[in-house]
Amino acid sequence: MWLDIASRPFGTIAGMLQYKHASVASFEGYAGASAFRAEVENQRALGQLDDLLTYFDERQTGSPLSGPAAPRISNALDTAAAELAPLPAMIADRVRLRTMLASLARTLHVGVLADCFFDPGTAICLKQATKNDGKMPLTALRQPTRSNACITARHRPAWSRSAEDAKISLREKRLSPLQRTIVKQDLQRIEAVLGGLDRRTEAA
Repeated sequence: MWLDIASRPFGTIAGMLQYKHASVASFEGYAGASAFRAEVENQRALGQLDDLLTYFDERQTGSPLSGPAAPRISNALDTAAAELAPLPAMIADRVRLRTMLASLARTLHVGVLADCFFDPGTAICLKQATKNDGKMPLTALRQPTRSNACITARHRPAWSRSAEDAKISLREKRLSPLQRTIVKQDLQRIEAVLGGLDRRTEAA
């Protein structure tokens, strides 16, 4: 069960909740104390690779990618597909595909509004932090429309809900002029993301 938890996005958080711990550190402490941490991390890496294979499969069926990292990720996926062409070989040779995408998969960190393909050289979250080791993205400082973000159709419902929430807020008469301006700007940003996904869907 621990390994199943660790292999999925937000697996550490799931483990924490499963055992009703007060912090992520206490869950991770089990792994360290029992010499299990390496296996947990291995399962986490396998989960990242599975998620990237989903990216690959959806890319082959025309699923749109948006966000700053979209061109880079699309190119990597298309290059892998070209090396595995024609289609029957691509379906059969999943082991080779996993090897080809393993390096990119290690940079993938799944999110609600966008996924991060972490590159410490361009990561805005690292530039905003005073202390970091540069090895992992800082979740609390992620910006889903900048830097290493990649947005897929899977993220669309969350953006749509955000747009509806913004529209509801704008109907509130008690908003100050400054608050109204900020909400309008946020709505414009959200609608731009949704528009980008829609245009890529139509093009596909």
